[in-house]
This record gives sequence, structure tokens and C-alpha cells, in this order.
Amino acid sequence: MHIAVFTDTWEPQVNGVVTSIKLFTEDLRKRGHEVHIFCPADMHLEESRFVHPLRSFKFKPYPEYRVGLPSPKTYRMVKELRPDVIHVHGPTPIGTLGTLIGRQLGVPVIATYHTRLDQYLTYLPGNSVAAFRKLSRAMVRRWLRFVLGQAELVIVPSRDTERVLRLDGIKTRMVVLPTGIQAKQFKGKRTNQRKPMILHVGRLCRERSVETILKAFALLKHDARLVITSSGPAEEELKQLAKELGIGDKVRFTGYISEAEKLRLYRQANVFVTASATDTQGLVVLEAMAAGTPVVAVNAGGARDYLRHGRNALTVRPGDAKAMAAAMQKLLDDRKLHRKLSAGGLKTAKNTSIEASTARLEELYKQLARPSISAVVLAKNEEKFLPGCLRALRRQTVQPEIIVVYGSSRDRTKAIAKKFADKVVSDNGRGIADARNVGWKAASGEIVAYCDADALPPSDWVENISREMRGAIAVSGPLSTYDGKAANFKVWADFAPRLLAAFRFNNLWGANMAFRRSALEREPFRAKFLEDFEMGRRLCRIGKVKFTNNVRMHVSSRRFKTGFYRTCAKYYIPAAARIMLFNDRKQVGYYNEANE
Repeated sequence: MHIAVFTDTWEPQVNGVVTSIKLFTEDLRKRGHEVHIFCPADMHLEESRFVHPLRSFKFKPYPEYRVGLPSPKTYRMVKELRPDVIHVHGPTPIGTLGTLIGRQLGVPVIATYHTRLDQYLTYLPGNSVAAFRKLSRAMVRRWLRFVLGQAELVIVPSRDTERVLRLDGIKTRMVVLPTGIQAKQFKGKRTNQRKPMILHVGRLCRERSVETILKAFALLKHDARLVITSSGPAEEELKQLAKELGIGDKVRFTGYISEAEKLRLYRQANVFVTASATDTQGLVVLEAMAAGTPVVAVNAGGARDYLRHGRNALTVRPGDAKAMAAAMQKLLDDRKLHRKLSAGGLKTAKNTSIEASTARLEELYKQLARPSISAVVLAKNEEKFLPGCLRALRRQTVQPEIIVVYGSSRDRTKAIAKKFADKVVSDNGRGIADARNVGWKAASGEIVAYCDADALPPSDWVENISREMRGAIAVSGPLSTYDGKAANFKVWADFAPRLLAAFRFNNLWGANMAFRRSALEREPFRAKFLEDFEMGRRLCRIGKVKFTNNVRMHVSSRRFKTGFYRTCAKYYIPAAARIMLFNDRKQVGYYNEANE
């Protein structure tokens, strides 16, 4: 596969985001994939044919970061590369550029959310004003909803990060995929020194709360030393604080160090400590565990997914220097606990490998670039129409898996289904909602599309569904008739659905709709009547539901056998009653072409 990665954080910067991207990139290349990096230009950046720097400028409040500038040249370059998927790392300028290019070229976009942007608002001028803080947070949330809303999939490194994004109103499909580590490289003989050493690894910035570590170390009743690696905008403040606390001679600030030096420090340290409550995963914690170093950490952020107090770490409340000091003291004094947490950490690190994480990422790429699709047809006594429907499905430009769910038919429906379909299953006679659930449970595709037995899908129906499903969890479109009564049918199945969509009343048509399997697993069909309409109303709460002209379906006009007005009354009056009685219009988000 050809993969284009867009990131505002890249070498020579040293942080968890760069580490994560590098680990994934190296392992993807080992698997035979071609990965291109689009990143900010820097005089110390090593260029290659796989690294494409964009003009950039230094972000003064946080000098380590550079802000990339979009360029038409980038669009032309990506177009020539013809990537199978675009992976953006963060809703920052270059990440946003990648998202927009993917949308323009029709390339599926995955977005990884590494960093809590709201935690970095303190670096903006005017942040001391309460009104400005409130406004800036609101603007960040709106920006997140816009940028992440354009992606087909959002990857988050922890459940805590997913929870935060959901609270911010992000409805895009999310997958929790932590970055693994190369645990083997951390193996080796430990070399603890006579004088105990406590280690902290990570950028020196306000959001990492390194001052809590200094305050805790000052309370320690043990003759130990503290090593703080890396650098950052808060370095001078922290050095001054160490002097004020009277521990300046016991604290060593190393600045940025090599990977070899970092590994040596991990093996020497008696305790690894971190006070950051904003990390979305905390790779350095896993690295320390892989080296066999017991961990003291705060019970917050993404690390909560794998931290287990008393089993692989000691956890304390964020900002509690006294509790942190007590935890460090306990590990230095209690050798049995030290060995227990060391063994527990090693076990945790072994279960979080980069190889396993990359395999999962590779699978997600393939699902988005070439998603498998299953077409489900509900059929009961349909020997007249079913052959035409199944032949039309066999003539699709993108061939789907064909599944027929049959009822207790008295004609040749089952025999016809077995002749043309890949799978034939019974609906158990429990109603249409159960039949639809039986259908998707029998399907093997990542996308499950539904049509009626009297339908004649256009040859590009499945292909269009695959394209329109990008960024959505469900799609539907208007119907047209192929055997007369076109005028009345257009009002009922074309004009009316458009009107409902325009007024943000979601509508899915059972004869022409498709879903992500993950959405069906979370929200199966329930209603005994108007199950498609009710399903659409529920799904709008968790993701994007599209009603698009690009997904059309041709069906017979047999729905009007009871007359046009009776047909409308049968479907639209109950739908209107649901809208008015339950008043759920205000409770749902909605996505369609009109408000894209």
C-alpha cells in the first residue's frame, strides 16, 4: 500500500508523537508498505524521497514546534503519489491540509488524536483572561468537530481520550489503538547504583506537572538523586524551583539525550516517576516497565488503561506531592514490593508490542482503502422479483458478498436464492427487524448494504456506497421506479426524503441503505415497524448518517397497490407522530449533502 502521513510534529523534535509515528512507520515499511511523511521543514531535518518538508515557521510560545504552511505543490505531489490512504496526526495545519486533500482526491482519511489541544491553550497570549480562556476552548472544540469530522476513522491511544472527544461532540467512528513499544530493545542487565536514582523522562512543560515531582522529591526521607531528561519551555522555571526547594545539588537536568543514553538510565533507575495527567497514552511509562523499572504515576490520562495500582505500578492523585513522595519512599524501602511491581510492569510491556499495534493499523488501512461489502436481500414469496435483483447484484462493478434472508415462503424463493446467493439464511419468522439483524450477523463484510427483493440496483450501486461511506456510519439515497407510476413514486420516495433531510429529520430507506458493521454491532435493529426510520434516528446520535443522490435504487411500483394516498399515510403519519411525540430532532446530530 501507498500511505501518506501528514504531521506537524516530526524530527528533529523529540516527543511521544514523533516516537509513535516513527515506530509505526518503521514497522509498516518492514511489512512492504511505502510510507511518505509530509512535515514542517527544519534546517536539521534529514530529507529523503519519503520525507516531504513543507515551509514552516517557529511557534514562539513553544519554540520546539514549527507551524507548517499549506501549498498547492503539496496537493499536486499527493495526487502523483496516488496514496491508498492518508493518515493525519492531529487537527493542526499540516494535518488539516492532509484531511482536505484526501477529501478532494477521494482518498480515505484516518486521523490519530495524540495530544489534548485544550491543555496547550496556556501558551496563547491572553490566556490569563477568563473570557479568553472560555472562548479559546469553545473554538478548539468547534475546530476538532470540523477536522476530525472529515475523517473516516479517528484513532485514539486510550479509552480516556475517546471519552474526552465524545464529550467534545466528535461523532466520527473511533478505534482505541495504543502505540506499542519494541520491548526487546529494553531487555538487559539492570545496573542499579548504590545511591538510589529516581528518573523522569519527558518534555519539560507546564502540562506535564514536573513541579509536582520536584516537590515530592524534596519531601523524600531517602538519600537519593533525581534525573530529569529532555528539555522544554518550563526548564528554567523548574531549575529555579529545585534551588528554592533546596534540592538543586541532588537534581540533574540532562537536556535531550540519545536513545542509547535513555535506555541506560532506564536500567539504572530504581524508580520511574511521572506526574502528567494530560498524556493520552504515556509511552515512557511502558518503556520504563519494559526495562524492569517500577513506576509511580498519577491515576489520570491514557495510562489508566494499563496501570494497575499495587500490581504493576503505584498510582496517586494528580498534583498530590505528599502521596507521590510516600509512594517513592515505599518502593525504595520495600524490596519485595519493588520486585513485584518490576515483574508486573515487564508483563504489561510484553503485551503492548509495536508489532501487534501495526498489524491492527494495517488491517484498518485495508478496510478503508478496500472495504469488503455484503449485500443483504430480504425475501419472502419473491420468486417473481428475486432473480432480477440477484442478477443485478452479480453485475456490480464492485462485487459484494450476496446474502438472502428468506421467510417461510410458499414458492421457489429459497431455491432461487441458493442458485444465485453466497449465503442463504432463515429469518426465524420474528419480523423485519429480526430479519435485518440475521442478515448482518451472517455477513462477513465491513459494510452491510440492504435492498429489497424487487430492487434492480444500478451497476455502480455497491461502488457508490463504498465511496459515500467514507466519513459516515450509514448511507441511504432516493428510490426510482422502473415499471410505471413515476410521478407519484417520485413524490413518495424521492422528493419527500430530500425534504426530510433538508430539515434535519434523518431518514433511511429500507430498500436502499448501508451501514458499517461496527455501527450495527453497537445499535442493532429494534423497532417492529418503520425500523429503518427509527434506526436512522438512533444512529445519528453516534455518527454521521448520509442521505445522498449518489446512492440510488430502482424498485417496482408495487408499493402503490393500495393507492398513493394510503401508502403515504401508512409510512409518513407514523413517522410524523414519532418526530412530534418524542421530539428527538433536537437530540440528534445530522449529516447530509446539504449541510456538508
